[in-house]
Amino acid sequence: MNRTFKRKVAIITGGGTGIGEAICRKFAREGARIVVNGLPGDPIEDVVDDIIADGGVAEAFAGDVSREDTARKCISAAIRNFGQLDILINNAGVLVANAETGDMPVDKFDEQIRCNIRSAFLMTKFALPHLQKTRGKHRQRRFGRRDQWTTEEHRLWRNERILAFLHAGRCR
Repeated sequence: MNRTFKRKVAIITGGGTGIGEAICRKFAREGARIVVNGLPGDPIEDVVDDIIADGGVAEAFAGDVSREDTARKCISAAIRNFGQLDILINNAGVLVANAETGDMPVDKFDEQIRCNIRSAFLMTKFALPHLQKTRGKHRQRRFGRRDQWTTEEHRLWRNERILAFLHAGRCR
């Protein structure tokens, strides 16, 4: 087993199911200590239990990280439990309504923006000082081919590149 992430601490948002769960399991097998984040009701405890049963180290953090206080608490939980933060994977995201623009209810649009963009912004904002200390990494998830990306994903991709450029000297 390759221990690529030995002694590294990672927060994975949306870690209870799907791609996020797979990332949690893979990073744990590679030696990372994991904070598995998901919404209340997501099976994050099951993921943590499985990681621990496989010899890994993980903690669950249930909460909506699109809320400022919860995002801060998630970052604080990683620091409190593991003493550092090396990797942030902004994987959390939802498809609230699958509708064309003319049919999209405004409240559903607002919720989708909050869950998919605000959460990534807040987690990155509050993680950045800790990532700078450890020269850590920040990543967004990607779906499908580039031409299938949503406007939100394009915006996140562009903002990640801007963030990497602005903080390149501090995180390398």
